[in-house]
Amino acid sequence: MGWAGAADTVDDSIMNPFNDATYYHSYCNVSNWQDQTQVELCWLGDPKTILMPDLKTEDSNVRSMFGAWISKIVSDYSIDGLRIDSVKNVETGFWSSFCASAGILCFGEVSDGNYAYAYPYMQYIDAITDYPMYYSITRVFQQQTDMSDIVYNLGLCKDGGCKDTTMAFSFIENHDNARFPAGTSDLALAKNAIAYTMLGDGVPIVYQGQESHLAGGDDPGCREAIWLQKYNTNAELYKHIALLNQIRNSAMLATPASGYPGYAQYQNWVLTYSSNVIQMRKDPVRTVLSNEGSSVASYTLTTSGMGFTTGANVVEVLTCNVYVADATGNVALSMGQGRPSVLMSEAQLQGTGLCGH
Repeated sequence: MGWAGAADTVDDSIMNPFNDATYYHSYCNVSNWQDQTQVELCWLGDPKTILMPDLKTEDSNVRSMFGAWISKIVSDYSIDGLRIDSVKNVETGFWSSFCASAGILCFGEVSDGNYAYAYPYMQYIDAITDYPMYYSITRVFQQQTDMSDIVYNLGLCKDGGCKDTTMAFSFIENHDNARFPAGTSDLALAKNAIAYTMLGDGVPIVYQGQESHLAGGDDPGCREAIWLQKYNTNAELYKHIALLNQIRNSAMLATPASGYPGYAQYQNWVLTYSSNVIQMRKDPVRTVLSNEGSSVASYTLTTSGMGFTTGANVVEVLTCNVYVADATGNVALSMGQGRPSVLMSEAQLQGTGLCGH
């Protein structure tokens, strides 16, 4: 609930349907964000200007009212999914009952980079925004730290931290955090970071203005007016995201190999990595990402563990360059200007519209 005014001016009687003080926790201000009790029970906002009186969501009556409300909203407007803000500020038990009443996908914002704190929320809500991986991606591709950062966090999620790795929503920008280009203007680094979010496990989120390479800082700087960009569909990152989305859609429609799940369920796994380059497989796609930046000289990388059929044509789908798989199922990949690479068997591209197929 929102109140424009100080804590001692709140008038519960005008708040419908929660029009009595018994529906709310007693006022307190969060003084320690490491104290989960304070995080869940205290009021958010400024105690002198704008406050959010904190509802007793543990109360059965409050839960029942919320359940009836969201059930009707979903039915009336044919909603297919809910993005829920500030999930960590409400006790976990509420989300189980609320989402059951909604009867549709619920994914929530748990704004914490600690995997041990964030991922367990997936026991109570269908999915979360993957903040632990967001911070890893930012460190690796924006600040150009060691690629092992991503490998470590991906392993934590896969090895039991996440209920389902495909239900961690991936992103590199949103309305609360400084945009990726606020830390680096290097377009190649942005392309690699975006490629990870689009082609890794989970559901990718693209924040408005990201396609225009906007560089706003912390909130409110990251909430630019996107109409000033005139919705430029020829922007470099717009075309990059559109192509990655086409690749993802084509992969999801591809017939999986015998005994393997389809693309959406196939868990992304790391084939090999160095300080600056990571090679990953999520059938039928293989992805090679670099954090070397656009100024790096071109070189040839011999891939590892790709598993292509010997002698098969392999297409790097972002450039449409064609390679031939060697006796080990790998290719000698041209790495130029720090760009990402996305590899697929040419046979898998038939009818997709990708690279002329």
